Amino acid sequence: MNAVGLAIVGVAALADVAAAAANLYGTHDLFTSAASPASVLVDVTNVYSPNGLQTLNSFLTDAEAKNDAMLNGTDCDSRSFFATCYDTPAIGSGLTLHSVGSDGTIHLMGVTDRGPNQDCGDISDDFTATTPKYTYPSGYVGPNVSTGKGFPVPKFSPTVIKGTLDKTNNRFVLDKACNLKRATAPSGLTTDVTGLPTNVNDDTPYDGWCRTALAYDQGGQDMEDIQPIPGTNYAVVVDEYNPSISVINIDFSSTTDCGMVKVRYVPESISLPNAGYTVKNILPRSYDQRRANRGLEGVAVSPDGKTAAAFMQSCMVVTNSTYRTEAGLDSSSTETGKDCEFTLVAFLNITDPLDAKMIGTKLYPLDSYQEWGYTSFSSMDKVKVSGAFWLGTEYGVQNNKQVIAVLERDPSVRIHIADFTDAEYISESTNSAASLNVLVKKTDVTAKLGFNAFATKKLLVDTATVDGYVARGEGAKVEGFAFLNNYTMAIANDNDFGLESNKVSTVDIIRLNVSIAELIDPTINDVPAKSSAGFAASTLAALITFGATLVLA
Repeated sequence: MNAVGLAIVGVAALADVAAAAANLYGTHDLFTSAASPASVLVDVTNVYSPNGLQTLNSFLTDAEAKNDAMLNGTDCDSRSFFATCYDTPAIGSGLTLHSVGSDGTIHLMGVTDRGPNQDCGDISDDFTATTPKYTYPSGYVGPNVSTGKGFPVPKFSPTVIKGTLDKTNNRFVLDKACNLKRATAPSGLTTDVTGLPTNVNDDTPYDGWCRTALAYDQGGQDMEDIQPIPGTNYAVVVDEYNPSISVINIDFSSTTDCGMVKVRYVPESISLPNAGYTVKNILPRSYDQRRANRGLEGVAVSPDGKTAAAFMQSCMVVTNSTYRTEAGLDSSSTETGKDCEFTLVAFLNITDPLDAKMIGTKLYPLDSYQEWGYTSFSSMDKVKVSGAFWLGTEYGVQNNKQVIAVLERDPSVRIHIADFTDAEYISESTNSAASLNVLVKKTDVTAKLGFNAFATKKLLVDTATVDGYVARGEGAKVEGFAFLNNYTMAIANDNDFGLESNKVSTVDIIRLNVSIAELIDPTINDVPAKSSAGFAASTLAALITFGATLVLA
């Protein structure tokens, strides 16, 4: 089967896969119906890495991968709140179904973010307190700064992983790991793309424990989500720096090509001449008003491979006077748009992935502060979008409509089915994204536009109501999800490489209490019969009904 999997296989091939899987695993294990009455946690799978961080970045030496801010072995057990752990790498910033093998095995693909990092401000606040709350390495005299990010492993390269659900051996086995690469090594750097910030628009980088400043890497990426482009060896990834969208090679059979950044798309205002790969300025200029560490966080690719939708993580902070004036704010206004009711979605024509074109911006409506259980509108800045997936015919979506599953979080995790089909595109030349963001309210935006640019949405699942689900880790940062069929999904958390005492990352399996296809189209009452791809996938659910451990080997 082609490496990009379900998105490009035909009905006949899917039927063959279904039969093979049924013979291999047995129909008694399959999720071919919804859970009742509530969605239920079926399994919790731990990420296990025998070679720790170096499984992801095999080029790292021991001296580069381990230090007093990146501990390993038993030293991790009593580590400082601000130290990270070599043994617990994070691979859940994004998650998607990669492919289905000819024998019915499921392959998932995940991504790390920029790698281990610490908040220098948090360290400074605690270390300088009258009574510090946390412990520090022996002889540590404190950070030299009160802002910026510390990078314990500055050579770490953001990585894409591909793994297999292995029922027989009760684990999730990593088949491949490829880090981001560039064709040309910039001065002082290598062809391995780092996770260091690209310029002064993001955090100033420092070494572990925030004492010595590091150089920026114009090619650096804080990768947050990934989706393959059907029919190709490419994938679209998004990152928070600048922000940007990149096309990378995901040919896992080639150690040379896999992870190679082919092109990066950035706002018109951003210049990265020393990235080491091609950079094109096609995103709206006003996207540069995004908040630091709150750039593009989720991405979806249409089943025909012609369109990508990239989601801003949360509301921007608009300080540029041009956009504020465009929005009609007077000079006395203190509104920045930090707390708003929606976030931006950039739609790109990727018919030629290496020469994409900006189509326009649409808007995703966030759940209100009341729906999240907060008491004031000022809490809206806590709400984030962290993942996306474009739904096709196997999920009851016809005619290539713009129906996208969106992961929205804080304090729980909610998967919404958002329909952008009837939302109109916003032209940046007429109404800049930043000027709309600073208007804050959906009604005010619609009044200014004179048309509707907002998606409609339906709630699929909320982890707060999933039987047996317990959020794990500081902040419980679930950032990736993948649908395995119409009734089953996987979610993955980003443990920040063990920062803040976070434990090992997990991939959790949830059996839904409603069919995705039936939620989208209530007239569908027999999902397997009316959704060939969904039926084929449902026969593979046996793979996830038993425990699994992610093995990075």
